[in-house]
Amino acid sequence: MPTDVSSDLTSRLTTAQTVDNGRAANSPFKLPATLRADLDADLAALKTTDADTGPAEGSRASSVAARRAALNELNRQHRGGYHFIAAIDETTITDGQRRQVFEAYGWPSGELGRLDDDLRLIALARQAPTVSATDAGGAAFLYPATRLARIAAQLAIVDAAESTASGADAQTATLRRDTAVSLAGTTLSRVRFFYCSATRDADATPELTRIGYQPRRDPGEVPHPEPTASSSSSSSSSSIGSSSTGSSSSSSST
Repeated sequence: MPTDVSSDLTSRLTTAQTVDNGRAANSPFKLPATLRADLDADLAALKTTDADTGPAEGSRASSVAARRAALNELNRQHRGGYHFIAAIDETTITDGQRRQVFEAYGWPSGELGRLDDDLRLIALARQAPTVSATDAGGAAFLYPATRLARIAAQLAIVDAAESTASGADAQTATLRRDTAVSLAGTTLSRVRFFYCSATRDADATPELTRIGYQPRRDPGEVPHPEPTASSSSSSSSSSIGSSSTGSSSSSSST
């Protein structure tokens, strides 16, 4: 069952997705491919985990579909992890160290290999969080915490879909949903930061309103309502009253 927070995040991510769909490829506000892929994956995970916290009424077909979507995302995350290792600057890592990192994460001989085997995708996902700095030859060569969190979130969906109970118990389902909410919130913030960095307008860009954020306004830019006739009369009366009081005070003191 969705919460107020998860419903708000779902709505805002959907808005960001829709707005990005309508942008031209050369628009400075067109989301980069990686950020857009994260947005899509987090929105899908949020919807799945929200559904899992409610009564188990989904059919086996929907469970299979959720599992396939999660495995597809694991495939993407594993490829990203492989390319992360391959992209480590050669001035900071030797060929031997790079091979050690590849093998620690399950890439024998530094080869990507085939990723069309679901069992391998799951095995790589279970192996990733167990790799230590010693295994990888240094903490700088470990997968970023965000990637590990995404792998864990998708692996949880796979495990839940394989369960005949469709989602294990309510507490586990809620924890999975909380993880999805956290990742979705981070992605939404990244979208906002991208918009703020897209042009020289920075956080004052009016494009922020399209994804539900208020652009920054400098002092003096916030419009103030014009005074009404009644408020002007009231103000004048107040001024006259003040003048009369002042005059009376002057006379009595004389």
